Amino acid sequence: MAKKNLVITAAFGFGIDQLELFVKSLRKFYFDDICFFIGNEDAKIEEELKKHNCICVKNKINKKDIQLKRYQLFYNFLKETSYENILCCDSRDIYFQTNPFEYQFNNEINFFQEDKALQDCPYNSN
Repeated sequence: MAKKNLVITAAFGFGIDQLELFVKSLRKFYFDDICFFIGNEDAKIEEELKKHNCICVKNKINKKDIQLKRYQLFYNFLKETSYENILCCDSRDIYFQTNPFEYQFNNEINFFQEDKALQDCPYNSN
């Protein structure tokens, strides 16, 4: 049996309106696991994400601390699982135009960034 892929992200304190584009665009092309790390109080988010067959892992962490602490949470989760490929990304400002795992990656670990510095980008600097 082939192993599944995983998209993993954090969404502490977000509204579903901030995650809808991410989830709906990804689900057009990708049907393996999506895992959201959310806050203990994010019950509405959890309810909506589960409608899109997402895994929700609740944690008691201040949303201001999640920027750095999410990697430890991801690591702890991944120690107990087995996936073929994993995409770790933001969730609020990403949409998908294809299955992210159909890309021809060059190495075991790949990093991506914006094509311009934020202050030089007419879309992100506003």
